[in-house]
Amino acid sequence: MQAVFEYTRDTIAAFREAGVLPDMVQPGNEVSNGMLWPYGRLPGNWDNFVDLVKAGINGVDAGRGNQQRP
Repeated sequence: MQAVFEYTRDTIAAFREAGVLPDMVQPGNEVSNGMLWPYGRLPGNWDNFVDLVKAGINGVDAGRGNQQRP
């Protein structure tokens, strides 16, 4: 979760610093089978999957600084 948070935070911060903060970010888009297998593989690891998605969402919020939330 920490790696997902940090990667997402740093990526969004780089966009912000470049003046190209996106209007929309979709953490967990196209993930019907989960993500980051085996840890977030679905259907068997729902709790882990939810934690990974939340880490991505929190990373977006941390990276945007004081800008409007995408």
